[in-house]
Amino acid sequence: MNWDKITYTPYTVAKAKKNTIYQFIATTIFLASLTLARSQPPAAATIQVVTLQAAPPLGPDCLEPLANLADCLTYVEEGSSLTQPESPCCPEILHLINTNPICLCKLLANSTEFGLSDVNVTRALVLPSTCKINATSPTACQGMITQ
Repeated sequence: MNWDKITYTPYTVAKAKKNTIYQFIATTIFLASLTLARSQPPAAATIQVVTLQAAPPLGPDCLEPLANLADCLTYVEEGSSLTQPESPCCPEILHLINTNPICLCKLLANSTEFGLSDVNVTRALVLPSTCKINATSPTACQGMITQ
């Protein structure tokens, strides 16, 4: 295959973005299920459990709010040339900041561990100001993540 002659149509770009969103949602669901599995007592008396050290668990309360941020991925992904996020993104960020900011903090602190290796964290951190949302400083996350 000659990689120099590949053309990217709007369809292939949209499909790639859609796959990234699905990967994000699937990773979030998987991590939430691991959290739930850890909180359940073992069914048999002698079960040896091997746990992997992963990102801090999102918890079931973070699953839906973070999945709703899929509209923001096109803006915060590495190499994005968008000057503004998609229209549903800003209300979703505002809702998350007002209702469950710890979920956003955990995601920003561990984006690569959640399957989002192509997120521009610097751009993600200024997303509230881009959306003209008066939010606390990103350093406010430091105290939340260690809890």
